[in-house]
Amino acid sequence: MNMKSRWIMTVSGALLCLAIMTGCRFNQTQTSVAYLDNGYLTPESVETLRTEQFLIKATTAYEWAIPIVGVERWHQGFLTEAEHGDWVFYDNLKQKLPILTANQTTPYTVTYVDLAVSPYYIEIPAGRIGGLVLDIYQRPQADLGVLGPDKGKGGKYEWHEDKQFSL
Repeated sequence: MNMKSRWIMTVSGALLCLAIMTGCRFNQTQTSVAYLDNGYLTPESVETLRTEQFLIKATTAYEWAIPIVGVERWHQGFLTEAEHGDWVFYDNLKQKLPILTANQTTPYTVTYVDLAVSPYYIEIPAGRIGGLVLDIYQRPQADLGVLGPDKGKGGKYEWHEDKQFSL
């Protein structure tokens, strides 16, 4: 894991630990607050809301960090075997170790590209081929092949730094 990934995981994990240590509870479903006669929150209610808000922020930071670190770790593993734009076929456990969310039975064919260096062009041949393009949060950005706009008839795809996907 590179320094950037370690930093993201350390900070988000620390936030979550701090939230837990300060008394945040995961099992609370509703926060009860009390008001003074003048309509303002009591000091205890203010502190309760601050603590809960801290837990929510810490949990969110951790949840958003997991896919980023997973993709970055896979990227670093990829770069030990290939360069940007090359394709790597992962079919054994040793190759899949850098992949945070990999399973043992699924073969993966992957490339990483640096769109800041140049656009990336690919042709998908006709046939029963399926694939997708993911962003750093592991959210699908485009389908390729059978599920893509070419519907398995073959297609040409190009990615640009300013425009993620075009056909």
